[in-house]
Amino acid sequence: MPVFRQPIKAIDAKPPRRVVDTRDYVRWGVDDQRPQQLLGLLAASSTGKVCTTTKAKFIEGNGLKDADFYKAVINPRGQTMDALLKLLADRESKLSGHALLVNLNLLGNPYSVYYLATENVRLGIPLDDGSIDYVMQLHPKVPGSKGKTQKPTLHLVFDPNEPAEQRAKRLASWPGGPEAYPGEVYCSFLDEAGYYPEQVYEPAEVDMETEARLKRSRRTDVRSGYSDKTVIVEYGTSNPTPEVMAANGVKYGSFVGEDGDRIMLLYADSQAMEPTIKTISAPDASKRYQTDGDALKADIRAVFQIPTLLYGEATAGKLGTTQEMEDATLYVQNMVVNTNQRSIERTLFNVFSTFQQPDQPNVPICPSGDYSIDNLSLAPVPDTDAETPAQKTLKALGTLSPLVANGVLNAMSQKQILELVGLQVDGPPAATPAPNGNAATSQG
Repeated sequence: MPVFRQPIKAIDAKPPRRVVDTRDYVRWGVDDQRPQQLLGLLAASSTGKVCTTTKAKFIEGNGLKDADFYKAVINPRGQTMDALLKLLADRESKLSGHALLVNLNLLGNPYSVYYLATENVRLGIPLDDGSIDYVMQLHPKVPGSKGKTQKPTLHLVFDPNEPAEQRAKRLASWPGGPEAYPGEVYCSFLDEAGYYPEQVYEPAEVDMETEARLKRSRRTDVRSGYSDKTVIVEYGTSNPTPEVMAANGVKYGSFVGEDGDRIMLLYADSQAMEPTIKTISAPDASKRYQTDGDALKADIRAVFQIPTLLYGEATAGKLGTTQEMEDATLYVQNMVVNTNQRSIERTLFNVFSTFQQPDQPNVPICPSGDYSIDNLSLAPVPDTDAETPAQKTLKALGTLSPLVANGVLNAMSQKQILELVGLQVDGPPAATPAPNGNAATSQG
């Protein structure tokens, strides 16, 4: 697993520390488009999409345990930790990794954080010791937009163990000043073999591709009403010119792959006055679609390790009991998404433990220091709006006449009245420990 750090020995050197070209980074896949291919695969496979969505919900859980931190604003755009956690959980479920852009103030501490799409982050060329001190942020061209593709942006890796004073020195000496500093990136990839993570669903990649093709094929059959396929044979030459093929394509239509219509045009050398038309009966493929679809769905779900019970096909009280649902939830929580959750929690601690809010820099953004995620469970959420016994009593007293209410209060003890308004009766002073370790006695 690559080690992300910055070489401390180069802190005082004038940046950049080494000459780096924007093309100097580790490619992700043969064509450097592997994450984009995986995301497209998941989007085309309905089962794959449901599996990753379900996994993301478990990773996100019920949000962060610290409610104040969960609602905190983390950048000038007004993005909250709530929104950031949802994005991190989504990419963890799909690409087993996430990245954050960390902007620093003049003191060298983080003051704003932005989510970076994992598929657009590339690791820099490793140093001699295998560590990585920079990453490249790719800027894919927006579909339909004009202009050239922007060059990748080089970001140094955010090292939480680096003293803030050293980051401040780097900002002060950066070409163009602190305003030109592009920010640093903290990235977390769950990788065991190479620099980029392998996905748990990759063994089912062919199954997800097949599922997408099956959907397109079924759509073609439904659109045609399961009509017969027609084959037209043109005699005269087996190697027609492009002009002849174009003309016949207009005349007959053409059958091209699974997205074509129901006509196939063939060519032969034997001549005839009229083309020979043959009909191929269309089988009833509806049952086959159902059988193949179920088989593909089972194979895809198997690699995600999420019990079928949690997809809604087997529900409590019908095909499964509440206990079975709880057991399945606990299994996913502990055996499937636990590693992803711990990765996000480590990121939040490393980035936000020294975060300084612009409007109140001396107030920690997470006062409790608890960066953990509240696990998803079937337990009902407590009703915080429910009335307490004291509130019910006060409400009842308000409905009585003053005379009757005074009579009720007179019948209550001093302790009951104080507890009713949220106060406690002062008792005797608590005993304080003596130097010898025994309880001290008060002198009257």
